[in-house]
Amino acid sequence: MLGRTGCTSKEIEVHKEDCRRALVLKRMSLVRSALYALCDSFLVRSGDSDDDPRWVRFYEIQMSMYLLGKKNLEVSPPEGDMVHDLIRDVWEDVRSYMDSTPFGPIENQDQWFRTIRVDFPWDGGTSISCESNNDALLFGQCGSK
Repeated sequence: MLGRTGCTSKEIEVHKEDCRRALVLKRMSLVRSALYALCDSFLVRSGDSDDDPRWVRFYEIQMSMYLLGKKNLEVSPPEGDMVHDLIRDVWEDVRSYMDSTPFGPIENQDQWFRTIRVDFPWDGGTSISCESNNDALLFGQCGSK
């Protein structure tokens, strides 16, 4: 899968340099770019070949919520892999529901995707709240302030 960062190798290793780059982007108020870089890195690293645009969008929203819920954007490769797998497991249920719902297609998928909670292993039990975190405006997670 080719990510936004233009990576073509499925064997990309996410390491401290990627996290440092994401932190620099965050400090430069380029949080969205930092999140996209980390999201793409773990999506490419997983070797995930699902080209369903709904999956990619669900993954970006959920991974960004996880990253924004952390104290910083540092993510080790095993941690990122584990979070990807958690999101993927939830996606299978979400896709099954979307494909079989008798109520027709879901109109605003992004908004609905943001209401779905993945049981992430938060640092210190913290979680993200759109009302209290301006960074949550990324990926359209909350209305503009």
